[in-house]
Amino acid sequence: MSDWREELKKTPLSFRGVRIIWTDTKESGGFNNDKKVYPSLGGWDIDQISQIPNSFSINGKLLGDDYLDKKKILKEALLTPGKGTLVLPGLGSVDVLVAKWNIQERLDAKGMAVVSIDFDKYQPDEINFAEPDPVQILVDYSEQQQAATLAVVEENMDLSSDTLLLEAKKAFGSVFDEILNITAMLQGKTGPLADVLYEIEQAQGKLDTLVTLPGEMLSSLFSIMDSLVSFVATGEQVFALVDPIRSCLQDFKRALKFQIYPGTNDQNEEIPKTQNSRMAEHTYTVLAFYGTAKLMESFEPWSQEDAEQQAAVLVDLSIAAESNSSDENEVIRNLRTQGTAVLYKTVQSLGLVNQKEIFLTSPVNALFLAAQLGTTVEVLQKFNRPENLFQMKGRILYV
Repeated sequence: MSDWREELKKTPLSFRGVRIIWTDTKESGGFNNDKKVYPSLGGWDIDQISQIPNSFSINGKLLGDDYLDKKKILKEALLTPGKGTLVLPGLGSVDVLVAKWNIQERLDAKGMAVVSIDFDKYQPDEINFAEPDPVQILVDYSEQQQAATLAVVEENMDLSSDTLLLEAKKAFGSVFDEILNITAMLQGKTGPLADVLYEIEQAQGKLDTLVTLPGEMLSSLFSIMDSLVSFVATGEQVFALVDPIRSCLQDFKRALKFQIYPGTNDQNEEIPKTQNSRMAEHTYTVLAFYGTAKLMESFEPWSQEDAEQQAAVLVDLSIAAESNSSDENEVIRNLRTQGTAVLYKTVQSLGLVNQKEIFLTSPVNALFLAAQLGTTVEVLQKFNRPENLFQMKGRILYV
């Protein structure tokens, strides 16, 4: 390895060929970071969206009987517009633009001028910046969730006896029943879900076999959840009574209180609740969280407060879905972060950052309401389109 002193001798400080006796050099740089603070997440996400131009600050001296001539030549170099070559000790040649310079002389320091110059790098290094697509990242983490949850279930399931096998069957049967209930309720309110119902019934029909094959059982459950989410999110049917996405999200929220009781066997004896039932509860909580996160791609909040409330539910479900597995917990946290990122992007794209909402149970004079909210009647009319401008009731949006 070469000695740093020799390296400095090889590259004396100069600008546009004008030699400067080197005192010190400072190089600065960095990135512009887009910081996203998510509603109700208690955290943030940061994307590097551009590079801050590298800058150089040099301090040196012009010495000798001819220092005035050197100063004149240096000033000509500094006043010449456009890029120039800066040679830095230990760094080499860099194309720069002059930003600011200062040349100082003192009466008691004859034969010397102190030089301070700031430069900006002419062109950045070739770095490609592409803002990550949170929707695509959401898909990537969704695909990882199945494998992570399968590993947890396989590690904790115990099928070593007929009683434990029966408990596992009843427990995971409850999971299929819960998804079936949600699907049936959605069908009653939104339209035909025959394909999803058929998929659930087919899995239930071979539950005895599936319980002994946790991999196939988990694959079947995630496939059903994907089918349900896909149907709800497409909006291809005519949904007369409810918003299907919002209704489905409300159903998934029930997973926060979901519990399984194995019931009794053929002899009417109570089946003890073991880790098998807890794994079934965990699986359904993960499925509900997984479905909720995926629906964020299609969910359109009414206001920022509405988005914050949904983000809070997503966080609650993610916490409930966490297990003793650090690998699964990492995927859950990543899926939660990206689901909330998608939600926050929707808030921005729909222009809801400053939009708020209130609920009125009785008619209110719009002029009085606008004054209370600190907005205008025109804003209330634009967002809510009341039939009678002076009598408003229900959910009120405003900015």
